[in-house]
Amino acid sequence: MFFKFVITFYILFNFTLKESRAQDSNQIKNLLSIVAIVNDEPITMMDLDGRLRLIIISSNLTNNADTRKNLSGQVLQSLINERLQQQEAKKLGIRVSDQEVKNNIKFIENQNNMQENQLVETLFKNGVPKSVLPKRLKANLIMEKLLNNVIRPKVIINDNEVNNEYNNIVSNKGKLEYKYSEISFNFTNISKKENLILIANQIKKKLLKKIILML
Repeated sequence: MFFKFVITFYILFNFTLKESRAQDSNQIKNLLSIVAIVNDEPITMMDLDGRLRLIIISSNLTNNADTRKNLSGQVLQSLINERLQQQEAKKLGIRVSDQEVKNNIKFIENQNNMQENQLVETLFKNGVPKSVLPKRLKANLIMEKLLNNVIRPKVIINDNEVNNEYNNIVSNKGKLEYKYSEISFNFTNISKKENLILIANQIKKKLLKKIILML
């Protein structure tokens, strides 16, 4: 009886262990799956998932399927933009050191009266991998250096442009003005992407008609 029990227990345990390993294997495959390729550099589901967790936690949003679905498209586009910026910075010899990233984290911690390393650890306890915040901050620092070293030196504003803008503000004082915002579309497959492009073009045409009527 005892022998049968041991065999039965071993079979159940072995089956459960194999099932658990299979689930873990599927989860790993899912996280390593590629969601975008930027000039031969892949962005994986792990990258997207980590950034989503960071935004949800830092923005105090509800971590559910709807929130993740609504944010996924914008977050993926942000990751793509960052990868493009990093590639361009690399071509131009612009670098961001690990120490610069650490100093940035310390600055944020000081601003929020936190102890050293508390920020990353707090995020980690809430499910955000430790590498996610440093990567995000590194992307910000790269963008700042691109602006300071490449873009800003090329921007020249003369006195005539300033005067023209001032005159426009004065002449439009009291008139009805409109502020146009951004319309974002999320897509998960090619066919849906084509449908969204069609809808976006229709909205664009309607907006142009309205603008013409207002002129």
